[in-house]
Amino acid sequence: MSTSEVVEKLKEYMAENNLSAKQLAGKLGWTPGDLGAILGGHKTIGKNRLLHISKTLGITFEIKKVFVAEGLPGEPVPPPLPGDIPVVAFVKGGDKGFFDEQGYPVGEGFRKTKRPYDLKDPNAYGVEVRGTSMAPKFEEKETLVVSPAAPVMNGDYVVARTTNEESMVKRIYFRDGLIVLESFNEPPLVYKKEEVLFYHKVVWVKQRG
Repeated sequence: MSTSEVVEKLKEYMAENNLSAKQLAGKLGWTPGDLGAILGGHKTIGKNRLLHISKTLGITFEIKKVFVAEGLPGEPVPPPLPGDIPVVAFVKGGDKGFFDEQGYPVGEGFRKTKRPYDLKDPNAYGVEVRGTSMAPKFEEKETLVVSPAAPVMNGDYVVARTTNEESMVKRIYFRDGLIVLESFNEPPLVYKKEEVLFYHKVVWVKQRG
């Protein structure tokens, strides 16, 4: 069992017990930020933490397998993450070659930006804001770092892509089986779930200049 499988079990527990991430964090005696970092793959799950999860929530893990998967002595250690991540040009609409079928950016991007020290997602990427629909939260030409692995919840800011090949930065809400993408300066956009190919969470903002 890998760390990602442990995270999936936590998500299943939240769904089965109708708990928010904040409620689960309280149950475990953690801060919401601490739990969010674990769910997003930005913080490893140590043995003591794993035992605490098991005891508190009643979830059974094969601890030996978890730590073998993490690369303990005797096992290959994953290569270090690159210090830079690709930044791809971002405009609302167009950019039809921006993502592959899995929702990851293709190519090397038009420039690089430094990886935030606590960002562990190997598929993280950057986008450059174009337009003013999300001002003043995000200004034109600012760089947003995006993590496909980070869990997305109501009110998060995301990069979303729709079936009509439109890419955009919006604030996301899930309402009555629909996906609502909101801006500060434009009317909200409402889609059926099948009309949105993916939505990836914005986890960091680099100011322009």
